[in-house]
Amino acid sequence: MQKSNSMAPDIPAKSIVMTTPLSKTPKRGELFLVSPLLKEKLSPKDVIIDFTQRFFTAQQFSSIKSKTGTVPYIRRVIGLPGDTVYINNYVVYIKNKENPQYLTEFELSTLSYNLEIPAVTEGINIKMGAAGNCDPVTLGDNEYFLLSDNRLESFDSRIWGAVKKDSLMGKAFLIYFPLNKFRFLPFHSK
Repeated sequence: MQKSNSMAPDIPAKSIVMTTPLSKTPKRGELFLVSPLLKEKLSPKDVIIDFTQRFFTAQQFSSIKSKTGTVPYIRRVIGLPGDTVYINNYVVYIKNKENPQYLTEFELSTLSYNLEIPAVTEGINIKMGAAGNCDPVTLGDNEYFLLSDNRLESFDSRIWGAVKKDSLMGKAFLIYFPLNKFRFLPFHSK
């Protein structure tokens, strides 16, 4: 369940999103479930119980994970391995081998999506809340830069840093609750 507004407006708070672990090679603009940063080592028995409960409840319940207080996040893939990424006034700029000059995330993504990018009023400290600026970061092999769609108030690579590929649990592909928001999330078109 997406409990927060971190992926609004495309995924509203309290939405239930289905993911698939079969697709673990992210493309720019896709939504992925990211394992929690605070990891607790589980016994093999607890891993089996957790997997079984999550499988039969569409990732909605785990008696094991609810005890540890760690939950996965849904975030958008912005930067791919080898990219150099920086943020200025909440706008993301990316440079890679194919594009040696910086382009915005929307110029590079083949998926369309909505963001909540706040207007920055002169005199406001943009270091409050989630950082509106970020120095250039060059991603290594198997590293990704993930951001929320609500850029003002959420945890993402601006705080965590680059995310390793093995932390990506699967691609989000369907919002199935609330029923009036039921829809398939866009897949990569290229």
